Amino acid sequence: MSISKNVSRKWKHLFLSALASLAPFLLHPKMPWKKIGPPKKYSRSRGETIVWQWNCRGFREKRSELIQYITTHETPPHVVALQESNTHASLPGYITFHADGTRVLHTLVSRSITAIQPSLPLAGAPGVLLELLPAKASKISLPIFHLNIYFRPKCYPQAINDTLELARKLGSTNSS
Repeated sequence: MSISKNVSRKWKHLFLSALASLAPFLLHPKMPWKKIGPPKKYSRSRGETIVWQWNCRGFREKRSELIQYITTHETPPHVVALQESNTHASLPGYITFHADGTRVLHTLVSRSITAIQPSLPLAGAPGVLLELLPAKASKISLPIFHLNIYFRPKCYPQAINDTLELARKLGSTNSS
């Protein structure tokens, strides 16, 4: 077995292990959504941020389903991160941010949250980095950085590490 295959397998194992630890919060039984955030017993007033991530593989045909799901859900998300949307994504009540020059990634932020999109010079992977600023009435005093990034299946682990390191540095220098 070559060294690159061994590194790739170890990286995938670490990623899957981290993902497995979040399993109770990730999957909704009826829809292919991944919900990352607090359990249902928490409310927005406690200062938590609810983020949904979805690899939609084409957004145009599924837009109405997402709108219906958000409106019928007891706690709508603050942020919706879409991958492989392949078209411009927009939802009522949300502001759309997208990666420059691509229609693969979109991050939609609730209009009740102030968000800034700093530039993220990525080589090899489209990404949307957002800084979510706390509201004055919120208990959260620090900004939250949200990175929505899409790596193609054949992407090398070193490119992933370089990108995450760059995003970490950008987040640490921009925080006040």
